[in-house]
This record gives sequence, C-alpha cells and structure tokens, in this order.
Amino acid sequence: MPRKSSITGVITVAISVAWASAAHADLVFNGGFEEGCFCGWTLNDPSRNSGVSIGDPHSGTYAAFLGAKGAAGTLSQQLESPAGTYAVSFFLATDPATAQLFKATLGATTVFSQTNFRLTPSYAYTGFEIDIDVAANNPLLTFTFQDNAGFIWLDDVDVSLVAPEPASLALLGTAMILLAACRVGRKRAAEWWLA
Repeated sequence: MPRKSSITGVITVAISVAWASAAHADLVFNGGFEEGCFCGWTLNDPSRNSGVSIGDPHSGTYAAFLGAKGAAGTLSQQLESPAGTYAVSFFLATDPATAQLFKATLGATTVFSQTNFRLTPSYAYTGFEIDIDVAANNPLLTFTFQDNAGFIWLDDVDVSLVAPEPASLALLGTAMILLAACRVGRKRAAEWWLA
C-alpha cells in the first residue's frame, strides 16, 4: 500500500508544480519582437509608419517603433489564458519629440495611459510593470499609440498570470478532492473484498 500513497503524492506534487509554472509563464508571443517582425501581433497603423527594427532595442536584437501620424494606431495580441490577476510589463523609449498618445490595455482594463508626453533622457528605455485584475478569459492586449513627430519604441512586452480567478482554483481543488476520494474508495473496496 505505501507504493500507491507515494504515487498519489507524486501526482499531487506534479499537478501543483504544473499549475504554478503555468501561472507564471509569459503569455505573449514575440514580446521582444525577436522574430524580426510583428509575428503574433495585429498592427493597425493608418499612416503605415510603424515597424520592427534592429535600431536601439532594450534587449536582444529587435524592438518595435510605433509612429502613427495624424490618427492613433494599435498593436494587439489575443492571449490564451483564464481570467485572473496578471503582471503586465513592457519597456518604452521616446525620441526628443512629444508623443501624443500611448495607452496599454488588457481586456477592458487600462494598464497604462499617457498623453502629450516625452520620456527623458531621449532614447533611454523606462520599464513599466503593473498588476491588474482581468474578469474575462482570453483577454486582448492592446497598445494604442500616436506620435506625429517621431517614434515611440516598445520592447520586452511580458504578461504573466499571477493568480487565476477563484473558479480556476476551485476546479483545481475539486480535482485534488476527487483524487483523494478515489484513493480512499480503492482502499475501502480492497478491505471489503478481503473481508
């Protein structure tokens, strides 16, 4: 019987470790733009003045330069994940010109928003990290931007699930209870059979 107990223990630990590692995995594909393109992203820039470049990344080889002129553009990606608390982080840099708009949203929640701004010193990246609660599954990560006279540089976008919504935790708890019940049920069935 000790062997079944250790197998149950191993399964319990494996489920817990898998859940914990999944909860902290980066959910953004190509968040550092290291594919050399907007692969995995949807770009909508009416002025067609945005792209991915090897010029001045925060890390790695590539960064996105966002330069929608006259009207705001968007860069978005659908994340495959449950509702819950997320850690959203990214790095921004601007040139000496004043940018009109940069806004980050996850689902319906605004993560960051600036209008008529400039980061100093110019071309130096500033990191932003915000924890937010998102009520919907598979939230859309969207960056809205406009810079009529220059570019906003974006790099190292990361979104991680910090804590799943309570319903997900309840599902995990239910699975653990069922696993324990199966173990107890087998033991009683064996005792009954031997009696």
